[in-house]
Amino acid sequence: MKIVNDWPPNFELIRKRFPIGRHTIITYGDSIYYPRNTELDEHIVRHEAVHGQQQADYVGGPAAWWDRYIADPAFRLEQELEAYRVQWEFIKTEVTNRNRRFQILNLLAGELSSPLYGSLISRAEAIQAIDA
Repeated sequence: MKIVNDWPPNFELIRKRFPIGRHTIITYGDSIYYPRNTELDEHIVRHEAVHGQQQADYVGGPAAWWDRYIADPAFRLEQELEAYRVQWEFIKTEVTNRNRRFQILNLLAGELSSPLYGSLISRAEAIQAIDA
């Protein structure tokens, strides 16, 4: 996947629905859009690559995937859980300290349960779902 230091082509549509911040990372097609000119950690790239594959596999491609992602909270949660689980599996192979791994899992769960995704589940539910 290529990393683009800009917002995606559907940014206005996404921004109308979600509280986008300057640290928000968005995948559209085969590109990861991150307007900050900094490097992304490999675990984040792996998370975003899942979204790229989801969009490639979705009938109608990225635009149709995003339309459903925005409109359908259950679909959004399903798609994010798949990406967070891949991200978490990578982290578990890279981080050997159990306490640090738990801290990272807690951070991931905080993201997944945040308003960015619509506060779809609690942090505790997110921890269990990511580490399933």
